[in-house]
Amino acid sequence: MNYTALEEEQMLGYIAYALLYALFVGYIVNVARGRGGKPWLWGVTAVASGLILMPFVPFGLLIGNALVFLWVRFGLGRGGQQPGMRWSCPECRFLNERYAVVCEACNKPWKQP
Repeated sequence: MNYTALEEEQMLGYIAYALLYALFVGYIVNVARGRGGKPWLWGVTAVASGLILMPFVPFGLLIGNALVFLWVRFGLGRGGQQPGMRWSCPECRFLNERYAVVCEACNKPWKQP
């Protein structure tokens, strides 16, 4: 097929947007895993919220993901104690991020030293 230059630019824009979207959902899943949530549930929630908002709001995919990300980052696992900096798991010695309340390698919860 012969595409015009404008159509090719639009297709590249859609591909870049899809890659950005996939990376953002992957990051949400990673943060949810570290905060002690179910990664698959928060990934599905991020995709569903974006698809629901897409017809009504410009950039609805990213706005829906941003809302889910904010909840996962600041709401999930906030009731318990949290580390103030990166921490090393006493079981497996894996270095976890400061937002992680569960070890990303062995799934053991963070304990205050």
